[in-house]
Amino acid sequence: MEDKREIKAADKANDTKRRIIDKALELFSTRGYDSVSVGEIAKAVGIKAPSLYNHFSGKQAIFDAIVEATAAQYEEDTDKIDIHVQDSDRDINMFAEITEDTLFEKVRQIFDYSLHDENISRFRRMMTIEQFRSPELAELYTKRYVER
Repeated sequence: MEDKREIKAADKANDTKRRIIDKALELFSTRGYDSVSVGEIAKAVGIKAPSLYNHFSGKQAIFDAIVEATAAQYEEDTDKIDIHVQDSDRDINMFAEITEDTLFEKVRQIFDYSLHDENISRFRRMMTIEQFRSPELAELYTKRYVER
């Protein structure tokens, strides 16, 4: 019986952590990282600010979790269209052998996905804002949206 309670508590904690990441991304993408407080994130999630620290050590840890979660989502989703945006070297042989129409369709799918997936769109908007905040984020933005 105790195992079930532990599992239920872990599921609830993971759900809260996911909601914190989602709400923080929503707030950061509209107002910018520096304009959002931990208290505002907690309020958006429906918890008290001290409770947020049960899940993350602070705002930077939330931001880092957003970057990590979005990269994982992007890789998983783009693998479904058989494009490896995170590791484009894997695509060289495939792109060398496909027709122009097939290439166009794959690029259209990536473009459509990047524009219409809510989390990916918010992440791109957040990174566009935040690239001016720090050299590290400018480098991440350049790697993710220019070099790739």
